[in-house]
Amino acid sequence: ETNALVACFLELPKAKQAGVRNVVMGISPKDMNRTPSLAGEYYCLRALYEMGFIDDAWSHLCAEWSPQALSGASTNWEGKGPDSRSCCHAWASGANAFFIQEVLGIKPLTAGYDTLIISPKPGTLKSAKGQCWTPHGIVKVDWKFRSSTEWQLEITAPRAIKVTVDIVRQTALNNVKQIVKRIKI
Repeated sequence: ETNALVACFLELPKAKQAGVRNVVMGISPKDMNRTPSLAGEYYCLRALYEMGFIDDAWSHLCAEWSPQALSGASTNWEGKGPDSRSCCHAWASGANAFFIQEVLGIKPLTAGYDTLIISPKPGTLKSAKGQCWTPHGIVKVDWKFRSSTEWQLEITAPRAIKVTVDIVRQTALNNVKQIVKRIKI
C-alpha cells in the first residue's frame, strides 16, 4: 500500500514508475507481503491509473474484486474471500468508485455535482456503461467502440448539472472518430 500511496499523491519520475507498478501488481519482489484487504487495493488501482498503466489497473481490478462479484455477494468483503472478518465492509468498495471515476470518467468538479467532467479512459476495454447518483439525479455514461475507427460516448445528465467532456488523448483513441452525444433530462 505504501508504494501505491506514493504513486497516487506524488508525481514519480518515469524511471521509478515501473518498479512501483511491479510491486503493486505483485510481480516483484516475489516474497513481498501483498495488500491484505480490498480497502488498500483501491490505492493500487489509483496508482496504476495515475502512472498511465490503464490496462494493468483494469486487470488488477478484475483479479481482486471478481471473486466476490462471481460469488453473488451483495456486499463488500473486508478480505479477499467470504471467510474474511467482515462481509459488509464499506471501505472495501473502491472498485465501484474507481469504475465510476476512471472507466466511466464521471468526476465532480464542484461539491454536490453542480458541475462535473466526463473523461473516460478506455484502455483496451471495448465498452463500458454505468451510472452515478448525484443530488440532482442520475448521471449515465455509455461508451463503446462501434468499430476500430469509431468510438461513441453517450451522456445522460439532469439539466441542473453543467457537464464538460474532456477526452484525454490516449492510445486507444488515436486515429479514431469520436461521436459525443449529450442528453439532458
